[in-house]
Amino acid sequence: MARRSRGPEEELQRAVISWLKLLRPPWIYYHVPNGGGRSRAEAGALRAQGVLAGVPDLQVVGATGRTYYVELKAERGRLSPAQDAFRVRCARLAIPWRLARSLDQVKEALETWQLLDGRGRPRCDVPLDWPRWAAVVIDQLARGRSIDHACRTAGIGRRTHYALTERSMAYDEAVEHARSVGEAIAVA
Repeated sequence: MARRSRGPEEELQRAVISWLKLLRPPWIYYHVPNGGGRSRAEAGALRAQGVLAGVPDLQVVGATGRTYYVELKAERGRLSPAQDAFRVRCARLAIPWRLARSLDQVKEALETWQLLDGRGRPRCDVPLDWPRWAAVVIDQLARGRSIDHACRTAGIGRRTHYALTERSMAYDEAVEHARSVGEAIAVA
């Protein structure tokens, strides 16, 4: 069976996903495979299940649940009418949407949305009403620092430091714990 050749848009999609896998960001990212050849029956069944034409190639869900969209296009690729309509809907709803023709443009969009810091490392977007220290702790953990280092960097008191470090935590567990402590303090 002959291998089909990949188009420039598919190459860009693969490059972006490969880069994200290496980056290992704390947010969720995924691709919705809307394109490709389908029979009329299959296309009708997918529409009945809620498939929406024009959905961008890359979706990113940040730590606060905010969704960001990136439409990937080859150098000379154009938006379809459905993709342009989706872009307009996002603009009306103030949902971040960006057209990217290169990996650098994807990185630029993520930096603009503050999902990457100035050095290209992932950041956690945290609610504005959280105390400053919670954002610092989560950011330090996302950079691979220890919980002790993160607490010292954030300048938090002994009581909170103990609450975060009373037991050895894996990265994901420590981030979740820091988030829950931040949410509890924001509510209080």
